[in-house]
Amino acid sequence: MGKSEFELYHEDEVLAVPTNRINTTKGSPTERMMRVFDKFLYDDIEDAEAIERITALDNMVGGQLDDYGDDWGLLRQGKSDEVYRFLLKLRSVNRTSQGTPNEVIRIISQSFDVDPREFQVKNDYQINDDGTTTGKPFHVSIENLPLDDVGHPELIQIFMNELKNSLVLGVTLSRVSLITSIHVETYVSACVQVNEDLNIG
Repeated sequence: MGKSEFELYHEDEVLAVPTNRINTTKGSPTERMMRVFDKFLYDDIEDAEAIERITALDNMVGGQLDDYGDDWGLLRQGKSDEVYRFLLKLRSVNRTSQGTPNEVIRIISQSFDVDPREFQVKNDYQINDDGTTTGKPFHVSIENLPLDDVGHPELIQIFMNELKNSLVLGVTLSRVSLITSIHVETYVSACVQVNEDLNIG
């Protein structure tokens, strides 16, 4: 029979203590005293982790979500747990945003569970090699957001409205470019990427 999680934790704690000629072998007075303290600390850690799991938004259901929504000022209004959980996650990560491009990337990635390397946040205003400029200053665009990875495509517009509010004052979200894949079965199976732009009004 394998050792329990506590036994492994206790062994690590004993090995981490400089012996200085103190007997810490199993059953010794020092080891027994350390076991008492380690058990107390281990149980405390386990309780803290259990509370964290219970209160994690991804694990909440029903009334737990409703209570969480009350804290964030977002009512359920008949939405399913899955959709309501998504909106609450979006609201919570949005409210902690500092409005920087990196924060926008974090919000998109956490809200849709999308790899941040799969899309880009770009500044619309560009200075060309010949000195001319293109795009509007203080406007940003989101490009190549994979719609296939978005769990709730019908909530894209709500997401965009929240995202606009997360940007720093004076910066405007101008466009969102979505990518989706259409699987076509002919003689050879193929996958075609379709781009769709959402212009933010």
